[in-house]
Amino acid sequence: MKCNLFIYKIRFLILGLLLAGFLSACSSTIKYGVPPKVDLLGSLKVGVSSRADVLMSLGEPRGRGAARFSNSASLKHGIAAFHDLWFYEYVETDGKKVDLKFLLVFMDQDHYNGHFWFSSSELMEVEQ
Repeated sequence: MKCNLFIYKIRFLILGLLLAGFLSACSSTIKYGVPPKVDLLGSLKVGVSSRADVLMSLGEPRGRGAARFSNSASLKHGIAAFHDLWFYEYVETDGKKVDLKFLLVFMDQDHYNGHFWFSSSELMEVEQ
């Protein structure tokens, strides 16, 4: 008798978890990250603004990394070949439409050295 009751409880638990999973898949919008504060990019000055200025203007980045420019481009434009890279990202989707906002900020030692901003809104095609 105890074995049947245990199996019944396990089946009920599995059914509940499956139902919760199916219902969560029906949620209307999925959001990841925080929209970058691109309206404050104009306040940053290349070679003048410090890391603290970037943090005050844009907030804490979602991630950090490094970028390397070619040696010829570095020599031609007088910039360092290696840069610290901060990135800010935000993704919102409803399962059909995806909105991506991506901001890369280049740091040369302790100073702001430019940025790359990308935003898109695309329809995902569903294969049938």
